[in-house]
Amino acid sequence: MSTLNLSLDLPLRHDASALARRCLVDTLRAWGFADEDWLHDAALLVTELVSNAVRHGGSEVTLDVQANGGHVVVAVVDGSDVLPVAGSGDEQSEGGRGIRIVESLTQSWGIEQRHGGKRVWAVLQPAAPLA
Repeated sequence: MSTLNLSLDLPLRHDASALARRCLVDTLRAWGFADEDWLHDAALLVTELVSNAVRHGGSEVTLDVQANGGHVVVAVVDGSDVLPVAGSGDEQSEGGRGIRIVESLTQSWGIEQRHGGKRVWAVLQPAAPLA
C-alpha cells in the first residue's frame, strides 16, 4: 500500500477551520475512508488544530495529512513557537480544552518545534483500511 499525502496552505481567516475540515473530509473520502463517525472525529480534530493555529500561530498555517492503510496522521504547522498546553478542564477556563479534545480523538499526538514555529501532529484512531 502506498502512502497518500495532502498539504494545504490555509488563509489566516476565521473560516480557515471550515476550509480545512471540508478539504480533509473530501480527501479522506476520496482515499477510501467511508466510516461517517470516524470522518466526524477527523473533522473535529482538524477544527481544533487549525483554529488554535489561526488564533495563536501568527503567520502561515499549513495542514498536512498522510494516510497509509488505516493509519492517518494529521499535522498543522504554524509560525508561533508558543506551545499548546492542556487546561484544567474547568468550563470557566478560556483555553486548553482543545488539547483534551485532541487527546480523546487520537491514538497519540505531539509537538515538534521548528525554526520560527511548530508542527502539532496527531495520529487518528485506526480506521477501516483503504478500499
